Amino acid sequence: MSQLAFIRSSTAQLVNDGNISCPICMDDIHPPFRVLPCGHSYCVVCIDEYCKVASRNGVSPFCPMCHRHFQIENVNEMGNGEA
Repeated sequence: MSQLAFIRSSTAQLVNDGNISCPICMDDIHPPFRVLPCGHSYCVVCIDEYCKVASRNGVSPFCPMCHRHFQIENVNEMGNGEA
């Protein structure tokens, strides 16, 4: 299992247990959610809006936690039966 697959699986379990918060809205993350390539997790609504604002400003989105750039089309939505 790759490191990212392990992170996604572990994050899915934490979300299901209600033990992880979105760093953007500070609420508990509920499915569906997104795990970025860096491993940080966000509510779908929060990270999608964050990416829209970045796009409108002509900026490539980056993780709000570690500042690693990513492409939203390469980030999967999780929590709809995925693990």
